[in-house]
Amino acid sequence: MKRETNPFKWGVIYKRHANLEKIIMKKNLLFFLAAALIVTFLACFNGALFSQNPASLKRVALKLKWKHQFQFAGYYAAVEKGFYKAAGLDVVLTEPGEDDDCVKDVIEGRAQFGIGTASLVLDHAQGKPIVAVAPIFQHSPTVLIANRKNISRLSDINGKKIIIESQAADITTYLQSAGVQLSKCIIYPHLYSPDPLIKGDVDVISAYLTDEPFMLNSAGTQYTIYSPREAGIDFYGDTLFTTRDFISKEPQAVKKFKHASIEGWMYAFNNTEELVNLIYERYSKRHSLDHLRFEAEQMKKYVIPEVVQIGYSKPERWNQIVNIYKRQNLLPESYSLDSFLYENAGSVVVDYRVWPLTLMSAVAFFISLIAYFFYKLNINLKAEIFQRRTSEENLAKSEERYRTLVENNPSSIAIITVKNREVCYVNPVFENKFLVKKEFVIGKTYEAFPYHTSSINEVFDRIGNYGYVKDHVLVLKDTENKEFWASLSASIIDYEGNPAIFFTIKDISAKIKREEELKKLSSTKDRFLKIIASDLRSSVGTNQSILDYLIKNFGVLKEPEKQDFLYSLKNCVDSTYSLLVNLLEWVSNETGDLQPKPVLVPVALTINEVFELFLERVKHKKLAFQIEVDDKISLACDEGMFKTVIRNVISNAVKFTPSGGAVKVSAGCDPKSSRVKITVADNGVGISRNRLDKLFNINDTFSTQGTDGEKGSGIGLVLCVEFVRKNGGELLVESREGEGTKITIDLPAA
Repeated sequence: MKRETNPFKWGVIYKRHANLEKIIMKKNLLFFLAAALIVTFLACFNGALFSQNPASLKRVALKLKWKHQFQFAGYYAAVEKGFYKAAGLDVVLTEPGEDDDCVKDVIEGRAQFGIGTASLVLDHAQGKPIVAVAPIFQHSPTVLIANRKNISRLSDINGKKIIIESQAADITTYLQSAGVQLSKCIIYPHLYSPDPLIKGDVDVISAYLTDEPFMLNSAGTQYTIYSPREAGIDFYGDTLFTTRDFISKEPQAVKKFKHASIEGWMYAFNNTEELVNLIYERYSKRHSLDHLRFEAEQMKKYVIPEVVQIGYSKPERWNQIVNIYKRQNLLPESYSLDSFLYENAGSVVVDYRVWPLTLMSAVAFFISLIAYFFYKLNINLKAEIFQRRTSEENLAKSEERYRTLVENNPSSIAIITVKNREVCYVNPVFENKFLVKKEFVIGKTYEAFPYHTSSINEVFDRIGNYGYVKDHVLVLKDTENKEFWASLSASIIDYEGNPAIFFTIKDISAKIKREEELKKLSSTKDRFLKIIASDLRSSVGTNQSILDYLIKNFGVLKEPEKQDFLYSLKNCVDSTYSLLVNLLEWVSNETGDLQPKPVLVPVALTINEVFELFLERVKHKKLAFQIEVDDKISLACDEGMFKTVIRNVISNAVKFTPSGGAVKVSAGCDPKSSRVKITVADNGVGISRNRLDKLFNINDTFSTQGTDGEKGSGIGLVLCVEFVRKNGGELLVESREGEGTKITIDLPAA
């Protein structure tokens, strides 16, 4: 049976919630029918009782806690879109002054509503008659922002210059919990701007994550954010509040103000760009359009309008806030939230004077209960659908992410079932590596692959015993039977509800090859060091013996004898020097530091320069040294490498040619092939057949004394072959034991 090739069904993906959608449609229909019934019923009583005109609007004031910005967008929307007017309210929005106390203004009647923080609980505990109506922020965005240069941790704030806004009890609680003593700090009033921090006038400011970071980023200020949530202090933010007295006198106004405000907030978040432009054009140009957009986007993280009903609060959450304050000794243990929350502020008594209104209200109340039931159902269903859709989208993104990772993974990947060992999936790298199309593999058992079956069976056995395999090295084959080394890892996964094995296969042939080369190089190095150590010891030992003998017998030796000893000493020194030069060049070549730099090299001039190095030895051995090279012949090669090659070849010719022998160096250029052939021939001792095959292998090098006792390391010709090859040439050796040797160097002509 051929399986589907998509491997990314390892999780359960939520299906579309059609039933929930149908329920919502039916619920909405009933909701609108109920609303229509209310309207029809009210129409029977002429509707005049509830008609509003501008003269009858109830005027109320809302005291903002900050300057005009998107932080209060819901209230602007309620004003501009007529939500307050529809509720019979004429709302005035006022900004705070530098020394204003929002709570005091509301209590003393200069404003009927205000916006505060969770510190309203502390005001309530002091006996102030305030009531929390609706928190807009589910999580307070209030944080501390510190200059990174001066503050590296929270405790560094001790003794620093700080700015903290009023009603910031969450910040003060956070600082106290971290051991910061505000009495030791220099505290300045808030100027509704981060400029003091940007200019370096202060070290720390309280701020909103929805606002100040935009200006700090624009100014290039380096800062650190310290959030009370890091210490478990998670308060409500921007809580709408009023007084118990106003609720008692104007219960309907409070209720309508709350509902119209929430309606404004819902409109603001659904029409962000419209509100951004409205604030900028009608309220304040203090912030740029981009700044307002930044604020709007950030606010969604703390208001969470798509998950939680705006204005929703829980008594349990307020009790948690109270407990935090109590732990910091900011509230007495006896404090209670009684009369602080709007829902628990007490029932409202309304004097109805006519029976039709009473009857109408009873019917309206009954229908409102039905409408409220469907309203709550709508909220819950919306939240559930949102959560499920979010989960579905996250799973889809996760699926796409894993698909991309697997499809683009540089290793070969295959999924094979545990039960039948059928191939369920292979990625493109697997197809390319094994030279097979997935269409011919999916659904077949693993034996269909050109594996070494015994090796794969061993892998399956290990998975069965241990549940996984990691970095198992084995030899595999592709469909053309080409073998390669592989590192295989595997683990058991759930694939479409069935256990399967997830294989990852890496081609490590290059790695194995490098390891073998390193082993070979290490062996070569050891062999080479042994040769060098032996040759150096022999050469230095000979020098020491000659010098010891000369020192002891210098006075009795005759002049010719002294010259012979000095010549032998020079030969040893020359040999040691040549050995060290070859050693240095060989190491440079092996490490890759020595790379050819082709230049124009005159052959005759170079050979004559090298010959000068051996002139004394040639004279001592009375050799017939002949150079037949046209001055016009030039090479295109690295001059230093060419000199090394010629020096070693001529050195060997002189070394292994007996006294009275002959050495000839000649060169010729072939115009057709643009090649130059340089030949160094001697009539010396020659090389035996069995040693001729070992000349160019560093592991088989051998050292032979010259006809006059000259020393050698055996690496000279190895180095010559490598240098000639690097310059695009070839070195050939012809030799017969007892007859002599001829070495030909073939290099490109200039």
